[in-house]
Amino acid sequence: MIKRYHYLFLPFLLFLLASTSLQAQKQYNSEIYGKITQKLPKDDLGVVIVLTPDFFNKELYSGDIQKDGTFRVRFKKYFAGVVFFKYNQKSEAVFIRPGEKLEINFDPTDFQNSKFEFAGNSPSASFNRAMNAWEKQRIQGNRFAKLMKDLNFTQVQDSVVRFKREEMKRLQRFCLSNQCPSEFLKWARLDVLYREANELMRFRWYQPVLNGQSPLKVIPKGYNYQFTRKFSLSQPLAMSSQNYRDYIHEHNMHWHYIAYSKQALDPENIDPEKELNWVLQNVKPGLARDLMLAENYGELTQKGNKALLKELTPKFLTKMKYQPAKDYIKYQALQHE
Repeated sequence: MIKRYHYLFLPFLLFLLASTSLQAQKQYNSEIYGKITQKLPKDDLGVVIVLTPDFFNKELYSGDIQKDGTFRVRFKKYFAGVVFFKYNQKSEAVFIRPGEKLEINFDPTDFQNSKFEFAGNSPSASFNRAMNAWEKQRIQGNRFAKLMKDLNFTQVQDSVVRFKREEMKRLQRFCLSNQCPSEFLKWARLDVLYREANELMRFRWYQPVLNGQSPLKVIPKGYNYQFTRKFSLSQPLAMSSQNYRDYIHEHNMHWHYIAYSKQALDPENIDPEKELNWVLQNVKPGLARDLMLAENYGELTQKGNKALLKELTPKFLTKMKYQPAKDYIKYQALQHE
């Protein structure tokens, strides 16, 4: 009788777990909707695209522009931050929160120079207005790409630090002249700060590549990892900053390079379980490690090995605390059953 009860209860338990996971996912369902401000011929309407650039949940979502000029794109956003809103091969950064519905109206005939209208009472509307204006004031382009090829680490570090100070001064002047929302100011400061961290982490592999060398075999002369002590790896307040998340991604790559050099991992044929164990053994528990694990899990889902995914999913989840990353893994596991 007990055994029979167990068999009856198990399917119910699995159903309950799946239902709970689906309920949890609803909080991440976000939406961008709106209307084009210039009428287009029916055949030229096209689609709008939202790209989520998070280092886990890198996905592309799209929605058709209707005859009346309206559009709607639904997508998942696991934490507040930027997505790329694209139309006709051009894109703009848009800030949005999990579960938020954000209204955007724009001119399709001049998308790049169009003044986006962030309408409605969405909490991110004022943030986006400030961010849009700030992006026009920032120093444009990546001034470090050419520098990284020939300069040593100390020279690049000096250049990046000067850039950060200049950007901070620009931000201060910008917010004195404009009524910056407090949330925007916190985001902008952290984004400028982690731009420095991200660029210096990238130098580890970028200089060898620029000079036709393998970053698995060559470490730039004078490269000093000690600079990372200035920048917290587990900084929840910076989660909305793309530069912070890129900094974590670069750390993930850094630990992989170390694993390759010690032959703990084979760069040509990575064993996902060995990779998981390597990260757990070498990276301190916390937000950064959870994000790295979520990124690696996303890569694992691309391999299409359902049996391996089923085996490793519980091992990932038991070592993580950051709930959005755990919910992402649970969702991916359900999608690949």
